[in-house]
Amino acid sequence: MYTIAGFQVNDAQTIDQHVNQLKKYFIIRGGEERQETWKLSDTFDWRLYNRNLILKRIHHHLALVSLDNSKFDIRQSIQKDIRYVWDLPDGKLKQQLWSILEERALLDIVVDDVRVKTIVVLNELGKTVTRLSIHRFQPKMNITALPESYILVHALQGYKDESDQIVDQLKTQGLHQLTSSLYAYRLRNSDREPGLYSTKVNVSLSDDLPSVEAMRRIFQFLLQIMKENKQGIIEDIDTEFLHDFRVSLRRTRAGLSQVKGLYNDPLTRHFKDQLKKLQQLSNRLRDLDVYLLSKKEFARMLVPDLRPYIDHLFGRLTAEREAEYQRVMHLLQSDEYQNILTTWEQFVNKEYTVEELGINAGKPCKTLAMERIYKSYRKIIKMGKRITDDTPDADIHQLRIDCKKLRYLMEFFYSLFPQKEMNALSKHVKKLQDYLGKYNDYSVQQTFLKKYLDEHHDRSKTSYYTAAIIGGLLEHLYHEQKTLRSAFHSIFRDFSDKSYQKQFNRLFKL
Repeated sequence: MYTIAGFQVNDAQTIDQHVNQLKKYFIIRGGEERQETWKLSDTFDWRLYNRNLILKRIHHHLALVSLDNSKFDIRQSIQKDIRYVWDLPDGKLKQQLWSILEERALLDIVVDDVRVKTIVVLNELGKTVTRLSIHRFQPKMNITALPESYILVHALQGYKDESDQIVDQLKTQGLHQLTSSLYAYRLRNSDREPGLYSTKVNVSLSDDLPSVEAMRRIFQFLLQIMKENKQGIIEDIDTEFLHDFRVSLRRTRAGLSQVKGLYNDPLTRHFKDQLKKLQQLSNRLRDLDVYLLSKKEFARMLVPDLRPYIDHLFGRLTAEREAEYQRVMHLLQSDEYQNILTTWEQFVNKEYTVEELGINAGKPCKTLAMERIYKSYRKIIKMGKRITDDTPDADIHQLRIDCKKLRYLMEFFYSLFPQKEMNALSKHVKKLQDYLGKYNDYSVQQTFLKKYLDEHHDRSKTSYYTAAIIGGLLEHLYHEQKTLRSAFHSIFRDFSDKSYQKQFNRLFKL
């Protein structure tokens, strides 16, 4: 049995009338009636919805289903609430969800009380040819949503003609036929617009728009992302809320520092200092999140005999992370935090006086974008060419930061340039940035582990194993970093290839 069509019934009182009209052609018998609670779940950033999927739960049964009318359906029985993929029993559903969700939490998007009634449709020989199911939904989460009713038509093997006839009859009765699955229709009752959230800078600009107005729109977009993620950080739903918050904050700071001359110098310095302070308050928490998420990767670096003892190290990190989370949560709700963001929001939205504006405020944004992107790119080329085997890690780190700033500039002004070329160049910059990021991660992790060993070392047996684990990790990280370092010149040669330099010149050189 499979669903071939669905119809929305605007007036639930008329459902029996619609079904009774089918008695002209078929024998209709009422079947079982049951009460269910439906939960449709996804992540905050709509990772399932963006792949045309949703996770449905009815009582103890989970199903990953398609939002169109395809037959994609992976099911799993469960005995408890599921918030993270690792809470699921091993199996196909867990494997599929992990490939999409990773560490993101599942949130209830729509919760409905549903009365489901089955109708059996028979032909003149008494053979069951089709089944109908009537669904009456009463929303539980969104109090402004109205009850809705639907009739679904389920075809049986060998009786498709009869099912098609029923579909045609329901159409002639003036019912609205669903153009996607019932689940997609239920998502319309969410208090958040499905698929709307994205951290990708999606701001449409025109070439001649004054730069200060272009950046106003970009800063407003980034501020909205920070505001949307604040509550998720406070509730500690998952680590990506803090990550998205910090990325938007970092992009904002990059906008102030890289798109120069928007505001006068005192205002620019003030907001750069304030937003830097805001960023720093969560540095330690984000570092701990990254380490804890890397537990399996760290375990794989160790010889098998040491792997069981890694739990003690990560137990301490978990306790430290909890204390740090409590500190950040209280800071996010403090007057100091509120004042920083409120002042910034008021400034971004206000009409500026002549005295507040900088020398580039009125410059066409495409002109300023070309100047800043090209200068940033040339700086990276010059820095990269100076790097040798003896260059300190700090200089590699600075090159990574400059790559990140270049990508932010390209994201800000993406709409001003040809999409295909911008995508190719952004991907090219990201390749170097990812390499430098990995190299920096190894450096930071080694520093962290050495510091941890100094602060927590004692003469206990547990401490002995912790020291052995850290020693093993340090050795592995050192060799991985050394291997990466040896690849720098090859990777940078590709980045600075003449063909890419010509593309940058053609797009951004004035």
